[in-house]
Amino acid sequence: QLDTSTDNFTWALLLGMMFSVNDNWEMDLGYRYSDLGDIEIGPYTDGGRVDMEYQSHDFTVGVTYSF
Repeated sequence: QLDTSTDNFTWALLLGMMFSVNDNWEMDLGYRYSDLGDIEIGPYTDGGRVDMEYQSHDFTVGVTYSF
C-alpha cells in the first residue's frame, strides 16, 4: 500500500527592500527561503521509495505606481 501522508515542521525566511525611483514609482526586491521538511513516498509496486528534502529559493521583483 502506497503511503503518502506525513507531518513536517515547515518554515520560511523573507527578506526584501523597497526603494523610490521618483515621486510616483517604487521598486522592490525580495528573497524567500522555504523549508518544507522531508518527503517520503512509497513503497511503489516495484519496491522503490522517494526520500528527499524539499527546499525552495525564490527571488521577486515588484513595481509600484502611486497616484
